[in-house]
Amino acid sequence: MVHLNEDTEHLADLLSDFGCHADTDALLALTDIAGRYRALNDRLEDLVAFIQSHIKNPAHDPCPLAEMGLRIHGYLFSEILNNAGQYRRETDPKGGPIYFGGTAHQSLKPAFEGRPAITLEAEMLDCYRLLFDFSNPVRSAAWFYQRYSQIHPFYDANGRIARLFVTAYLVGERKFIRWGELSKARGKFIKKLNACHKRSSVDSFPEYLGYLTSFLDGFVSDMTEFINYAEEGPATF
Repeated sequence: MVHLNEDTEHLADLLSDFGCHADTDALLALTDIAGRYRALNDRLEDLVAFIQSHIKNPAHDPCPLAEMGLRIHGYLFSEILNNAGQYRRETDPKGGPIYFGGTAHQSLKPAFEGRPAITLEAEMLDCYRLLFDFSNPVRSAAWFYQRYSQIHPFYDANGRIARLFVTAYLVGERKFIRWGELSKARGKFIKKLNACHKRSSVDSFPEYLGYLTSFLDGFVSDMTEFINYAEEGPATF
């Protein structure tokens, strides 16, 4: 789901720092990015095959998954941002920080800050390792999405890329998230996601991850109930 005012303003800020062309219109660029994301949705089978071939490999090497995440970002922002296909960096114009999650109580700052740019490569490898756990696929998917969101490796499209990986992972386990329905409960989902962010380093984190997992599980179907991905894919969230 595109929130035009917020999304265009954010992309306009990125264009001022990383734009490939001085005259790029933020709204037109956002429309182009959405079209590219739909094209990725149309090639879901290829992504599923790639991801499954690596997460089912006994070597459990997260590097190819990380590289694919970078390639997806590069595709989405090619010829739009000159940092397409790159994580945030300390050498970026503002030093690489990113803030997200609405505003904190009695503060104008957003509630959360993404992980430091200097730690992103190592933290993202750990994040992708979560997809090697098949003991509870919905829990692994929820934890991966939460961790990806909390790390916020890119300035934009973190949620979109994470949803592609979650979808490809679960389809391989014969499960599918009804993203269209979940989008209607987005506020409740984000609230549970943020509750996990707040407790990511304390003993109560597994409890709150359990709440997030249970909520997400309410929107998960077995593949026998599979709905055409073009109509019910991550781009609708």
